[in-house]
Amino acid sequence: MSNVYVAMRATGGSGGNPFGFYGGTNGTLLQKIGVWAEGWMVKAVRVWLTDGTMQTFGNPSGSYKEHSFQPGERMTRLSLWGNGKGSRLGWIEFATDKGITFSHGMTDWKRNQEYPIDIGSGICCGVFGRAGSDIDNMGFVFLQKIRSSRLTDVTYPTLGLQMAAIEPRVIDSEEFHNSTSREQTQTFSVEEKITRKSSWSITAGLEYSYTSKVEAGIPEVATVGAESTWKVSISGTYGKEETEESTKRYDFPVVCPPNSRVKATATIKEGKLSVPYKGVIEVVLEAGSSFRYPIEGIYEGVSCSEVYFDIEEIGAAGYELFWNGQRVGHEPTWTRQQAIENLEWNKTQRPDVLVEGWYNGEKMGYELFLDTVRVKFEPTWTRQQAIADLRWQKLQNQGKNYKGWFNGEDLNTLAAKAEAIPVTV
Repeated sequence: MSNVYVAMRATGGSGGNPFGFYGGTNGTLLQKIGVWAEGWMVKAVRVWLTDGTMQTFGNPSGSYKEHSFQPGERMTRLSLWGNGKGSRLGWIEFATDKGITFSHGMTDWKRNQEYPIDIGSGICCGVFGRAGSDIDNMGFVFLQKIRSSRLTDVTYPTLGLQMAAIEPRVIDSEEFHNSTSREQTQTFSVEEKITRKSSWSITAGLEYSYTSKVEAGIPEVATVGAESTWKVSISGTYGKEETEESTKRYDFPVVCPPNSRVKATATIKEGKLSVPYKGVIEVVLEAGSSFRYPIEGIYEGVSCSEVYFDIEEIGAAGYELFWNGQRVGHEPTWTRQQAIENLEWNKTQRPDVLVEGWYNGEKMGYELFLDTVRVKFEPTWTRQQAIADLRWQKLQNQGKNYKGWFNGEDLNTLAAKAEAIPVTV
């Protein structure tokens, strides 16, 4: 892996024992560095890596200074100084692309010979050097410049356990009437804006800022009959976060049997997903070398099925007459006015039975509304009773917006004129 890193160069003396604490090819980077210095040397260095590990080299004492790297922060310049006697590391100074300059070292001796360090990509993976009770010498480990980085070989180990995350949502529904003696085919049309989202969480290591592409299949909602499940699509290339929006129109043929009413419902199944994923980060350097390392994270996505349609036969078309709950008449071709006249005639002729009428699935009778809320429904009342009640409500509750309907007819104008009609119901 020597061709992955910039040539390593340490500054200082030759005493102490060798040490090396760095990642790089496993995605681990320098996260934080703390430096103790006194007199004529850097006394100790403590290093934290992005995988959560930490090590200390030398014996901490003296003046202390530290810097924590933000995710994606890179060095833009690094210089090291010996102590001027060729025996210890004397000073560390670096700048980052976040506008930060870190500079710390000997408290008594002045800096002499500066050693600018080749930082390559500026991505620091850790440190190496020699140390005993002090830092004899030390250098920083940098990756060479990166050409590309991608997440690939993605799997979702627990995807099959996520059935509860899929829920149906009704987009629209519509009733269709066929009052003829022949089968009819009508068209149910809906438009729906479909949104799909995908994101793969990336940790604070190398992949956080330098992985721009994901080559993976995406979990999608698949519906087979009444069953829904998650399936992984054919692999494609995406950003770490993707949002796709599209508006689709669907035209569905609705077959209506003779003299019937059917209800067509358009439904879509939506799924929100948050599941672990496993994959591999593949890094290609400008020099031509490459390396791979495994990664785990959380995939979050929003997906939906194609729109599907259900057809339900909900009753007969036209006018239906009932006596004591039993249907005694059906006229599929009648108009609403014909139905009203017949219902009133039956109520007059058959006071001994409960007379009810339905027209295209709506129960006929008197409805009283306050604003838009129905506050009364009397299916057995006559038209005169309905007008009288509406007039009485308006007189007793002046200033309130009462409206009445009888068998679908607006009664408000009639009630205002019906002064001669008794208000007792």
